[in-house]
Amino acid sequence: MIDIIGAQIRNSILTEVRKAKYFSVIADEVTDVANREQLSISVRYCLDFSVKEVFLDFVQVERITGKSIADAILQKFSSWELCLSDLRGQCYDGSSNMAGAKSGCKALVQEQAPMALYTHCAAHQLNLSIVAACKVQAFRNAESCIGEISRFFKFSPKRQQLFDKVVESINPLPKAKKLKDACRTRWVERIDSYIVFLELFPSVHMTLQAISSPGQFEDLGTNWNWDGETISKANGFLYQLESSPFLISFKILLEVLSSLRALTLKLQMQAIDVLYAYKEVKNTIKSLKEMRENSQREFNKIFTSANKLGQDVHGSSFRLTQPRINRRQVHRDNAQASSTEEYYRISYYNEFISHIISDLQDRFIENPLHGFGLLYLLPTECCSDNAEDSEDDVPGVLLQAVDFYQNDIPHALMFPTEYRMWVRMWKQKQSGDELPRKLIDVYKACDYLNFPNIHILLQLALTLPITSCESERSFSQLKLIKTSRRSTMIADRLSGLAIMKVNRNYCDKLCMAELVKSFMERHPRRIKLPFILSD
Repeated sequence: MIDIIGAQIRNSILTEVRKAKYFSVIADEVTDVANREQLSISVRYCLDFSVKEVFLDFVQVERITGKSIADAILQKFSSWELCLSDLRGQCYDGSSNMAGAKSGCKALVQEQAPMALYTHCAAHQLNLSIVAACKVQAFRNAESCIGEISRFFKFSPKRQQLFDKVVESINPLPKAKKLKDACRTRWVERIDSYIVFLELFPSVHMTLQAISSPGQFEDLGTNWNWDGETISKANGFLYQLESSPFLISFKILLEVLSSLRALTLKLQMQAIDVLYAYKEVKNTIKSLKEMRENSQREFNKIFTSANKLGQDVHGSSFRLTQPRINRRQVHRDNAQASSTEEYYRISYYNEFISHIISDLQDRFIENPLHGFGLLYLLPTECCSDNAEDSEDDVPGVLLQAVDFYQNDIPHALMFPTEYRMWVRMWKQKQSGDELPRKLIDVYKACDYLNFPNIHILLQLALTLPITSCESERSFSQLKLIKTSRRSTMIADRLSGLAIMKVNRNYCDKLCMAELVKSFMERHPRRIKLPFILSD
């Protein structure tokens, strides 16, 4: 019965996909609790002025090579009777088995579906940009120290018990009582663990001092009997926490990652469109550039808060200091500065932000997202004064997109005339009404009879995927379905339960009569009974 219900939900989704005509595939793989490789397959399509990203199935693959994954996707599409000629996009992570130019999954799928443009998941790209920036030694040391301290307490009930006592003695009603281990894959998500670490910083410092010098904290107890390794680690952590480079690096990480948190949450939104994502990345880069241009004012706040953080644990006499400047330095920056604040601003703050800006520009601006030319279909862009126009008033990047999709639109040769009519219509509305900024709102306002080419292009733009977050969300449900007690679950049962769990909103549309009839047809050897739901 589970298989029958899952198949009916899947058939309902596939009916919508065929009705929408154009669709994209989103896929990612994960290892389940039974140590099996599970490939999550989802589709994205636009139907009835609504963009949908819907999970379809988990497929167990023997290997995670590009060929194995591509074969699994193509075989599933064939069994679902989805036409590969209507496949317009594919979104995966940037690993070589998925994004390889010759033997990667995207290349092998494009051999069967040449119009299926590949998009590297934007959320992964943002994560990789932060990873590249955190390779700077000072920030790598800071984030490593925070992670080691959280695990230092997490994996020892004895240390955690002392830490709890210190937290209660400093603040009887704390917002957080335990340190959070930093996420090892999604770096932007580390902001939550950093905020908790900042709130508990005085407690962490006092606990490490109590372990290092128990005689000075008799009110916390004297029968702890710490071993030499624990005391040695505590002394090492104290040295890191009391150093000026750590305090500055930690505060800069907290400030910059907080400014990127909004972007990563928006990129993880369900059914986000490619043009909205591009504009959000562009606005974030602009904001980071403003932080760098106004570095003196912005960093002064960070420097002051880092100095205050040091004073909270050392006393009012604490002052941040800069490393010794040598004539020739190999292992760290050797910037010449007139003050400690200027040294850290040049060597740490400006360098960290410049790394992120450069990497974001390389990934999103210099190599724009597929469908970038369709950005000029937005009224806010085509009616702007600084729009790049060609000789026939149509932007060149938009003409390239029209040429790519010429077989999908009904009258490609008439597009320049249609585009000029489109611009004139929105310029007339510009004076009275506010122009729509979201692609889905523009699509709703586009009349197919007047603008058939633009209507199809807007649908294609909405069909293009931007992130693989839908597959990531299905992994969360996989952990709830296939647990250690149900690790021997067969693939068919997992597939049926997963599609019921992930797409539970489709359960309301199930037809009980069809379910009973399908169940009876699958078991012809059972006793024949009158169909109880028939008239």
